[in-house]
Amino acid sequence: MKNDFTIKIDGSFWMVRFVEFPEEPDKLGMCDFENKCIFINPNQSSIDVCYTLAHEILHASVPDLVEEAVLRYENALKSAKIFQRK
Repeated sequence: MKNDFTIKIDGSFWMVRFVEFPEEPDKLGMCDFENKCIFINPNQSSIDVCYTLAHEILHASVPDLVEEAVLRYENALKSAKIFQRK
């Protein structure tokens, strides 16, 4: 089980919680702007958790960005293998 933690995004503290999405089992993450909480599905590899967290941090930091732009950012990180083990 992965442990929940707090991060600071643009001067605000956000809780990062690891939760499953029973109604949407393929969902990897979600941003709750009102409660400043990022939810991450723990049923993914550690590296994929990093990419999902980066994706959700971008949503939290730039909430007006459309999903397509956030996915392009995430895919750029994946192409660069930012979180790959050596």
